[in-house]
Amino acid sequence: MTDTRTTGPSPVRFLLVVGVILLLLVGGYLVWKWGFPPGGSIPFLATPTPLPIEGGEPQPTTEPGEPYGIDVELSEGSSAPQVVEPLPVAAGDPLGPEEIEAILARLPALAYDPDEQVSFNLPPETLPPPRPGQTIAEPFPPLESEVAPGAVASGPLQVLRYAPEGEIPIAPFVSVTFNQPMVALGTLEDLSREDVPVQIEPSLPGKWRWLGTKTLTFEYDSELIDRLPKATEYRVTVPAGTQSATGGILAEPVTWAFSTPAPKLVTSYPGSNPQPLDPILFAAFDQRIDPQAVLRSIEAFAGNQSVNLLLATEEEIEKDVRVAELAENAVEGRWLAFRATKPFPPETTVNVTIEPGTPSAEGPLVTTEAQAFSFSTYAPLRVDEYDCSWYDDRCPPLTPFFIRFNNPLELSNFSETMVRVTPEIPGLTVNAYGSVIEISGETRGQTTYTVTVSGLVQDIFGQRLGRDTR
Repeated sequence: MTDTRTTGPSPVRFLLVVGVILLLLVGGYLVWKWGFPPGGSIPFLATPTPLPIEGGEPQPTTEPGEPYGIDVELSEGSSAPQVVEPLPVAAGDPLGPEEIEAILARLPALAYDPDEQVSFNLPPETLPPPRPGQTIAEPFPPLESEVAPGAVASGPLQVLRYAPEGEIPIAPFVSVTFNQPMVALGTLEDLSREDVPVQIEPSLPGKWRWLGTKTLTFEYDSELIDRLPKATEYRVTVPAGTQSATGGILAEPVTWAFSTPAPKLVTSYPGSNPQPLDPILFAAFDQRIDPQAVLRSIEAFAGNQSVNLLLATEEEIEKDVRVAELAENAVEGRWLAFRATKPFPPETTVNVTIEPGTPSAEGPLVTTEAQAFSFSTYAPLRVDEYDCSWYDDRCPPLTPFFIRFNNPLELSNFSETMVRVTPEIPGLTVNAYGSVIEISGETRGQTTYTVTVSGLVQDIFGQRLGRDTR
């Protein structure tokens, strides 16, 4: 069977044709209405206009063959400042009082309107800022009222608490509190006459004082220390049969003990810095000592060699600035300064040991452990380290660098001429402090600098570097 249907134009093709026709009609209408620009050129087909420039031929604004360009024309400008004509100042004379009164008299009188009179407009009253806590309404001064005496405990007398007890670092006083009044109320002078129902061993000079009627304290009486002596074992007893003011009797004795420590080393000198061969040694303790007795407990070794020691004289202490400062700041009677009978070897470690059994000048207890410190004598002067002062090893431009020696330098003999840097650094500055020389200036990047230190550099022990060092 044969299909005899005729195929017509599709809807899409028909719409495209209609669109093209409409565009042509709109374009023709616009050309007819606005016409062509002057010269008969169409903007998008315009010929480039030359630009006049100073000192040469006019240049086209666009390359030949380009579809369009922009017309720009430049010319020399001229300044045209605006002329301001000042206004003439009128001459005048001040008015006199009569003339002023005459002018004011010409003004109409102020009309008084009672309706316009209002009271002063005060701001609304603000609330005071909140206050912490609670306000209690009480009369001041308060009404006096008699305080009823507290109930007095009846029955046997007891010790409620006591102090100190056990091993303690310091004992400022001794105290004991009972459960019943032990004395009648009275003045301090009256209470001081009362018998003391407490015993301390060993016996000490001091003052017993009643704090109220139930608590008794003891304070050691000495111009040298403001506490109980150290290096001592104490035993305190309240004997049985002690009677209170109300008739209560202590049935059994109450005993307790406490002890204060033996001498402890708190300050020692020298330390970690290199030292001369004949230094003055210093040791301070936390309590009074006998320097000669403590010196017998001290042993010193220079390397493996034993060293004999003796106490330093006052003149030797005064010559050593550091030791004199330590002695001045230490508590009187708690330190000793000593030295070796002969100089130590150079570049040697010295170990000082305060042996167990060191006595105290305050009590019979002695130390049970060794206490020690060490130092080293100076070595020949040498460079120990050099590097950049900042940023580790990166050394960016303008970063200072330093040279560290093993011994402190003698700054009074140092000068910048003892340090040479190549290539030269603009604005070079050389500073020395302690055992360090610091070099700074306008260093450049990607540059290797060579520093030479003169062999004349000297340390505080009189040693020189000996030769120029790079």
